[in-house]
Amino acid sequence: DVLAAMDQKDRAVLEYRRLIQLWPRDPRPQGKLGSVLLAMDRLDEAEKMLRTALDLGPKTPGVHQTLGVLFWRKGDRASAITHLERETDLAPGDRSLWANLKAMYEAEGRAEDVRRIEERLAIQHEVSGTGTMIRSMDQGGGV
Repeated sequence: DVLAAMDQKDRAVLEYRRLIQLWPRDPRPQGKLGSVLLAMDRLDEAEKMLRTALDLGPKTPGVHQTLGVLFWRKGDRASAITHLERETDLAPGDRSLWANLKAMYEAEGRAEDVRRIEERLAIQHEVSGTGTMIRSMDQGGGV
């Protein structure tokens, strides 16, 4: 993740491939490699790695969300939404997940689903005591 963030994606790909060779049954490096490949716009390779990660560990955090973003970019909106909805069970407190899902629902004209997320976020807002989550979503956060 650090290498990818430092715009050393090619090096990150090599490192994740090395980790996969060392631990081929661990879904985490597969998922991380998929994320880096997605950031490099290598969508088919990314999808393959992310699907492998899901096969190895269906509850690996972040994989469904990354697949959701990938499918959205490929134009498969139904699959994108399905994956993000699955991720909500795995990471219910992930603000970016809810923002992405809300943006997808809005793009699809699913007003009732948007309202449901807004209500959920308002409750989380009251519990957390901060307004950051709602404000960031209102300012266009998401996919």
